[in-house]
Amino acid sequence: MQVIGELDSHVLDYHPPGERWSIEGIIRHVGIAEWWYLDRFDRACPYETLPTEPMEIVYKSRQCLLALLPELENKSLVIGVVGEFWSPRKLLRRAVWHERDHTQHIQKLLNQYRTHE
Repeated sequence: MQVIGELDSHVLDYHPPGERWSIEGIIRHVGIAEWWYLDRFDRACPYETLPTEPMEIVYKSRQCLLALLPELENKSLVIGVVGEFWSPRKLLRRAVWHERDHTQHIQKLLNQYRTHE
């Protein structure tokens, strides 16, 4: 959220050649990924009920994720979902890594945007 700040729609729509997503697309991806992590623990809201705005998706998914984490504290739990095993530790590790990775990606695009203004 600190990287994104108060970016206007022109910046959010910035999509340089060779990049998979615009900045807004990355934000949407992060929110949907967090929804997907929640789904591994059968705690995701129905996909159809996700908001359409990327930041709202992130906020809703993040609220649900933050509500789930205290429930998983000190739990020895491993869940098998579609041939993959998930634990609370893996959930947290993946969520943190994914957000950091895409925060760096957004920062890269912002730097490109600023040099091409």
